Amino acid sequence: GKRCCLCDPQRLEQLIIILLDNALSYTPAGQTVALRLFCSRNKCCIQVIDTGQGIPDQEKEKIFGRFYQVNASRSNKEHFGLGLSIAQEICHAHGGKITVSDTKGGGSTFTVRLPLSHK
Repeated sequence: GKRCCLCDPQRLEQLIIILLDNALSYTPAGQTVALRLFCSRNKCCIQVIDTGQGIPDQEKEKIFGRFYQVNASRSNKEHFGLGLSIAQEICHAHGGKITVSDTKGGGSTFTVRLPLSHK
């Protein structure tokens, strides 16, 4: 049968908007932000890939905490606090997982993995 991802479309849309908004906020003009959707090992994967300033390794786990800011220079941008914790909550509510890694060449890649069901 067909594989599908059982989800709340509005919440998933909210999650994607949070990740795109975040990526666009921290990527300089003229650089790229990409959205990828693919299936891998019985998971539906959504990736938001930016070529911005990136996130230091020691900060990667902390960024999903409520109101966390990576550094003071970001304090005028209100995206990194609540947004990513909401994205993580939406992901967990769907039985999924969200991770962040470095984009090759600089920047950040957020990957959401959601379980697929068989119809």
